[in-house]
Amino acid sequence: MDVEGIKLTITIISAIIALLSFLGFGTVFAMLWKDRHDKKVAERNETSQLRENARNEQLKSLIGAEFSTAFLPISNSIKDLGLNIKSISDDLHLVKKGVQATCRNDLEDMYAKAEKDGFCSNEDKQRFEATYQAYHSLGKNGVMDAKREKLLALPDSKPAKKRKKVLVENK
Repeated sequence: MDVEGIKLTITIISAIIALLSFLGFGTVFAMLWKDRHDKKVAERNETSQLRENARNEQLKSLIGAEFSTAFLPISNSIKDLGLNIKSISDDLHLVKKGVQATCRNDLEDMYAKAEKDGFCSNEDKQRFEATYQAYHSLGKNGVMDAKREKLLALPDSKPAKKRKKVLVENK
């Protein structure tokens, strides 16, 4: 090939490139290149997202395992606390019943004394009333209601004895 042939070949190639450029070959080539590049980027992003999702699932399961391990003693403590509260509640019920029985006994004693004497001083009525209010707040006390009314109706002091009239005849 001589120099003239080479010049002619270069000119033809230049003309073809110029013609293709004019017809949009560069744009077509750029679009093909961009499409291929975008597919690769999308594949990389998808792979990256899958890896991140897998990592998140591993973290969730690890945190869940640690959380349950960390709070298991607290959960057991809460169960124990519930049992202790039940025990305390049962004990409190027994104490309540004992206080109620003691109050009732004291009220019965005060009532019996006042009934026997036939009167009840204001101080004794106040003491009876304070004990009655404590007893009444503990519940189930219908019998003492009637006795309370009777005791409060008693006089405040010992009734004066009536003097017997002694008739003295003058002789």
